[in-house]
Amino acid sequence: MAGPLGYRDGVTQAPAFNVMDRRLPQGVPLLASWWWRAVIAGLTLGLVPLLAVLWAFVDVPVHRLLEWMWPSWLVGARALGSPAAWLAGGGAIFLASAALRRRETARWGFLLAANVSVGLLLAWVLGMMIGLAASVDARSASPAWLHLWPDARCAAAAAAAMTIWVRVPGAWRVLVAMVALVVLGECSLRTAFLSDALAGAWSGTLAAMAVPWAWWSMHPDSYPAITPAAASAP
Repeated sequence: MAGPLGYRDGVTQAPAFNVMDRRLPQGVPLLASWWWRAVIAGLTLGLVPLLAVLWAFVDVPVHRLLEWMWPSWLVGARALGSPAAWLAGGGAIFLASAALRRRETARWGFLLAANVSVGLLLAWVLGMMIGLAASVDARSASPAWLHLWPDARCAAAAAAAMTIWVRVPGAWRVLVAMVALVVLGECSLRTAFLSDALAGAWSGTLAAMAVPWAWWSMHPDSYPAITPAAASAP
């Protein structure tokens, strides 16, 4: 049986899970576990110095290298990260499935559009925060500040890939390749630097994990086959 927002849960009552468990019952978002929250938080914090190094020392040389290194067909890969296409696709799935009374598919279409929307919003908020930092920095006239903004296409592609992966786990290789092509396509067209592309992809990934967790937190009764065990939060 499929649960809300496209997640699957068992027909019979599943054993209670502990919020410190690494392995969660099918249907429970990763962020429901404190262990996975710590892992995601560590990855997020670890990405900050990496992006700073890329921004300061690697972005410009790589950008110049891409003028002749990457084939022109990579430019077409940018279409895989079109925010409008993913939003329209999720909305169309939701409306068509709702009309046909396919509730599980309709919920998944809604989740797809919601994840992409939140991923774009997160990328925009991060870009605005960076812009504020640049405005108060004495080096704000430096060209390095001008390109520091999470890429929207990479955010949309990553959010969509994460959403599809939850529904079709076996397609993870194809989904990783899709996000990689969008990242390379954005860089090859020189519309985004490498740090921007990676920041955008991580924004979309975070959004695709945060939206289901937020829904699960506010509506735990939506998952009748999954009950959390009592455990003290660290």
